[in-house]
Amino acid sequence: MTIPTLGLLGDQKQRIYADGKENIEDSIPIGWEKPVKRMNYRCAKRIIQLANNIGKDIDIHAEQRPREDANDGLIRLFVIQQREGLNKDEIEQNVMRIMSEQTQDAKWTTIGTEVKVLTLEHMMAARRLGFSRFFAPLYKVSKYQMTFLQGSVSEIEFFTKEVLPIAESIKEDGRVALEILKKYSPLLSGQNTEKPYELYLKCREEAIKVANLVNENGTIRVVVDEIIKSQLLTVPDVVRQAYMLSPSDIEDTVEEELRAWVEVMDLPINMVRSYDDYANHRSQFDTHQGVKGLEFDRVMVIIDDSEIKGFLFSYDKLFGVKDLSNVDLKNKENGKETSIERTQRLFYVTCTRAKNSLAVVMYTNNPERVKTETIRKGWFEENEIIVM
Repeated sequence: MTIPTLGLLGDQKQRIYADGKENIEDSIPIGWEKPVKRMNYRCAKRIIQLANNIGKDIDIHAEQRPREDANDGLIRLFVIQQREGLNKDEIEQNVMRIMSEQTQDAKWTTIGTEVKVLTLEHMMAARRLGFSRFFAPLYKVSKYQMTFLQGSVSEIEFFTKEVLPIAESIKEDGRVALEILKKYSPLLSGQNTEKPYELYLKCREEAIKVANLVNENGTIRVVVDEIIKSQLLTVPDVVRQAYMLSPSDIEDTVEEELRAWVEVMDLPINMVRSYDDYANHRSQFDTHQGVKGLEFDRVMVIIDDSEIKGFLFSYDKLFGVKDLSNVDLKNKENGKETSIERTQRLFYVTCTRAKNSLAVVMYTNNPERVKTETIRKGWFEENEIIVM
């Protein structure tokens, strides 16, 4: 007879979601085996050392050892004085340049996805990628709650699966554009049986007009206008309605979906492409929470509490810049977790995504306190901290 085996797999150091069970080890019956994962096959030696120091306050079994053939690795903490008019894009590019020099790894400055940049919230990535004005209104639409971050909102897919690929294809041989038009264009539908060659030529001519507008980075409204006039494609109802309105036409009674589309209608269409690249993980950005379980050769972790709206995490508290709140103190007194404990687990997750080199970039009002606290905790050596 086969005896079934039941196992509970998990890592308390990486419990970063609100629905995770606290202190699951206390629920395991006496007599059950409790194996501990001692070997870290992913990370370089210095990154594992950092992870052990972060994790020891979370789990007594936190310590892991590297593979025998693991490389040394390199970590750096960049502490940035928060101030008015700070050019964060420039600072973060400079961080990558410094990391490239100190690791002797040119891929730290390669344009593309060689470096994974982790932000606390999606809006932080949207700002850095230049599509925050497109992201913000549509992200708030209740109807899109389950699909927006997956890049599967049907109205947006009209642009990402029809309009933008047609424009891209027209720059090349046009084959993909023709296939899309055969599938979606009313001009080439089965109902139009008369003079098929003339219809094809008309369709191609109109597609080139639309492609030119897209490739010149025209506004969403201008592109939609050309599509509607030519009947090249079937524009989704809410996009068509928004095209006919301006922000001054919108009243409070208008449903939020239409209001959001009116708000984005006069933005450059390249913002749609940037959004699509981000939502489908084709950009170098992701969130601290979104990369759990993944690994990357080079990781840059962006920490900036001033840019986030949530209250579950606070790096300022973790790094000693802010004191515990009254809620934190009450939770601590009652044996419940505080925002520091939640943030420490999140920090552990982000740092352990890096295989070879890690840059932590923290914006703060008190750089010296951050430096002192991280040295005291044993996370970074003084020569690994760069104050900018």
